[in-house]
Amino acid sequence: MAVTSPSASNARPASLPGSHFDVVVDRTHWMTHGYERPRLTVMLDGSTFFKLSKEGTNVAVFPSTGLLHRAGFSWPDNTERLLKGTALVVEEPLGDGHVVLFANEPMFRGWWRALDRMVLNAVLLGPAM
Repeated sequence: MAVTSPSASNARPASLPGSHFDVVVDRTHWMTHGYERPRLTVMLDGSTFFKLSKEGTNVAVFPSTGLLHRAGFSWPDNTERLLKGTALVVEEPLGDGHVVLFANEPMFRGWWRALDRMVLNAVLLGPAM
């Protein structure tokens, strides 16, 4: 029996209570310095999904094909479908600098350690870029 979200539409993501998904990281970007694997499992909650950036760098993206959901509750016909091909972490140019966007709260209490290095790189290396 399929469970359908009563509040979700086909175009808007239903809010996640906290689920684990795989992302693919751009290991050539300065924010991913120190990562050895091309994929990470991250925790995602809420309903904030970023479209892929056309001007900036998509540092960590949810793959558009293959297995995405690892654990936790999600809406397969809504959240998982709308999440594919979106970005978790984006670095965008802004004026003479840049802005780093995380679709989740990477330092939320009880956080997963997968994004620790990326946050540290953004704080320490970002001002020099």
